[in-house]
Amino acid sequence: MMSGSIWMSSMTISIEPTAHVVSWSQLSDAEQDDIASFIEHAGEVEIGVRERAADAKAFFLLKRSSALIGCAALKCPPQARKQNVFAKAKCALDPTTFTYELGWIVVATSERRKGLSRILVNSALETAGPRPIYATCRADNIAMRRVLVDNAFAEHGQSYLGRDGRTKISLLLRDASPVT
Repeated sequence: MMSGSIWMSSMTISIEPTAHVVSWSQLSDAEQDDIASFIEHAGEVEIGVRERAADAKAFFLLKRSSALIGCAALKCPPQARKQNVFAKAKCALDPTTFTYELGWIVVATSERRKGLSRILVNSALETAGPRPIYATCRADNIAMRRVLVDNAFAEHGQSYLGRDGRTKISLLLRDASPVT
C-alpha cells in the first residue's frame, strides 16, 4: 500500500504507506543494485552495501508506483564490527548483547518530512521483537536521532569521527527490557 487519498462523501482520508519486508535473497539482481545505489547515493553510508546486504535479516522498502522512496535494514553485523563501533564510541556496554543493527535508513530527498523514516523504523522494530538493537547516525542528523529516541533508543558513549574523518557519528542503543 502506498500513500494516497481516497475521496469519500466530502472528506479525504489519508492512507499511510506500508513498508514491504523482504530478504536480500528475494530480490532480483537489478533490485539489489537499485537498493544499494539508493543507499550509497544518499551519502549517509560508505560504499559496499551490496557486499554486506546478504547478512541482513530483512530490508524494509517504501515505494511510490515502482520508484523506491525509502528503505531501512535490520542488519546482523559481525562481532568485530559491533566491537569496533562500541569501542570508537567509548561505550562500556557489551556489544555482543546487541543482536541487530538498525541501519541504512534512507528516505528520498523529495519524500522527507513526511514521517516515512518513522514507518521504516517501526517496521524494523516490529520484526526485531524485544531484542537489544543498536543504530548509528550522523550526530548532526537531528531528525533521525529524534525518530530513534522516540522509539526507545538512547545515546551512549561519545560521538566519534566516521570513516571520512570529518563526520561525527552517534551510537544509540535500544535495550530489550520493558520501558516503564
